[in-house]
Amino acid sequence: MNPPRGEVHLGENKALERIFKILDDVITGFFATELLINMTAHWFPIRSHIPTFFYDPWHVFDLVSTSASIISALEADVPAFHPLRALRVLRVIRLVGKEGSLKAIVEALLMSIVPVLNSIMLLGLVTCIFAIVGVGLFADQDPILFGTFSQSFFTMFQSCTGDGWASGVARTMFHESGKVKALPAVFFILYMLICYLMLVNIVVAVLLDEFLTTMTNNRSAQRISKVLGSEPQKSPLEPLLAVLAANLKSDEDLSMSIGGFFRRLDVDMNGSLGFHEFADGLKTLANVYLSREGRSLLPL
Repeated sequence: MNPPRGEVHLGENKALERIFKILDDVITGFFATELLINMTAHWFPIRSHIPTFFYDPWHVFDLVSTSASIISALEADVPAFHPLRALRVLRVIRLVGKEGSLKAIVEALLMSIVPVLNSIMLLGLVTCIFAIVGVGLFADQDPILFGTFSQSFFTMFQSCTGDGWASGVARTMFHESGKVKALPAVFFILYMLICYLMLVNIVVAVLLDEFLTTMTNNRSAQRISKVLGSEPQKSPLEPLLAVLAANLKSDEDLSMSIGGFFRRLDVDMNGSLGFHEFADGLKTLANVYLSREGRSLLPL
């Protein structure tokens, strides 16, 4: 109910406020009931003195968001619990853990956090270096943008986003006539080439690479689980293979078994087998019926 409550200005409309509160309490009750059922179903077995329920981060998130909703609903008149109302918005994120495709996307993004953070740290390190150099070069010329390290760092970060780095930052340090100064021009061009064109794109590339790798692995795992969970299809030639594999001790025994079986199937003794001849022989010798559809299984 947070989106409609935030859209409508209730003011002194007590009736509408009461309706929103009733609906909010009903929805909170549904969430609490679902949480209790989920905890009951996933509480056991207990591993290392910790219930299985707490090993799933989505369950923990569900517990925190629902608990915050319950506390804010029960203690609505206590000012200390008013900030918990904002946490009720987190219940929307619970939908991500329920829907398969959204859950896979979020899990892929979470798996990409560490590599992306490493790339961002490299970007931040280079920005810090340029910020320190900027303080030394331009602090006297433009104390607002480069007077301290924090000011210089924010200026370089602004430049890294491409927000007015030329018109709002670099050109303000040129001559009043508009003539280019070599030092600030080289400084900002070098920074934009390294950070804006290279390192920022590396961050995006790492994010996409990790995201696609995780999504591919998830899909492969899903396909494998489907294959393992389904019953294997039986070939119509399994009885024949059982006959050929009986009492085999070596490769020579297998060759002799296949040769003998072929000679018994080759009724007209012309050295080859037609489909009808092969199918009739299977019926007689191995009690196997081979339809036209099963012909694709034969190395004819």
